[in-house]
Amino acid sequence: MTWPKSRSFANCDSGVGLHEFVQRRNPGTGGHVIGELSILSEWIPEQMEPGTIFVLENAGDVGDKDDPYWAVLSCPSCGQLGLVTRKQVAGLIPVICGSDKCPAQFFIRDQQIEMRKAS
Repeated sequence: MTWPKSRSFANCDSGVGLHEFVQRRNPGTGGHVIGELSILSEWIPEQMEPGTIFVLENAGDVGDKDDPYWAVLSCPSCGQLGLVTRKQVAGLIPVICGSDKCPAQFFIRDQQIEMRKAS
């Protein structure tokens, strides 16, 4: 999946919808969070609620040349902000929350959040 270098996604209605829907299933038993990413079209840190993503203006220009930084994502579980790479945004590798207190590990698949299954 290739996302445009603009601040919105393909099939996005101008970044509308700053709140995401998160549902916990089977908490404590390896359940998963299902949620839709909310797209922020303008960098306003106060609006980065859990599950919100902002595509960097210079997406692909910073970081490792094989897997550059692509966006800022607010963890869908705790709200911690972190950079995500192109491969993470494409769902090829999992996103791991950077908070010391949050164990969230998830994939981004078709603008949805899918928790990583326990091995």
